[in-house]
Amino acid sequence: MQTFRNFSTATKIISLIVLMSIFMLGVELVGYSYTHVVSSNMQAMYHDSLLPVKWLNQVRADNRLVEELTLKIMLTDQDKNTENVSLSKINEQIQEIMSLLNEFETTNLDTFESEKLTLIKKKLDDYGVEHQKALNLPINGQKSIAYAEFSKNATPLMMDVNASLNELAEYKSKTDESAQNDSKDQRWYCQTGTNSFCCDPRTIGHNGTNRGFKSKSFNHVSGIGSKPT
Repeated sequence: MQTFRNFSTATKIISLIVLMSIFMLGVELVGYSYTHVVSSNMQAMYHDSLLPVKWLNQVRADNRLVEELTLKIMLTDQDKNTENVSLSKINEQIQEIMSLLNEFETTNLDTFESEKLTLIKKKLDDYGVEHQKALNLPINGQKSIAYAEFSKNATPLMMDVNASLNELAEYKSKTDESAQNDSKDQRWYCQTGTNSFCCDPRTIGHNGTNRGFKSKSFNHVSGIGSKPT
């Protein structure tokens, strides 16, 4: 202390500035560390919890549209061009269904989710076989038989698929709620340690990806009928 008193005023001021700079640097490093941890957790929660629920709900919507378009082919009189447009739309929805399920499979799944997804894909493969059989009949002029076969063999499988999708979405939502509670605790800790802005989830962005996938399920629709002219 005596040595410090012997320093000139300029030296004392410079020393205080250096000490304050080191202190502020330490605070910023701690704040950055907390921000990085919370940002990583928020992005993981978004990809592994929020997006999967959205994907599952979209799969159910696509399943309903596939059935709606299929029934229109079976129960209404359509010209060839209209029928081909419906077939093309069915194929687009089927490809989206499989892409979303494959995307879902890339997330962090627990044992229940993995087993449920495997069951859903198996049911969809079985549905695809029956859907193909029934869809070939109206194209060949056997619409009444097609509807009976579709209702008997394909519809129950799709009901099972949608029930499993609903169960899986509800399970994911509960997991998401738990993750959000954990995230709130982390943000509170970060706010008390540094500042509220560094942990505001609205400042944390994410990069979406759109992967392409191929699956054997449902691919039977491709090539059925000719392109509309």
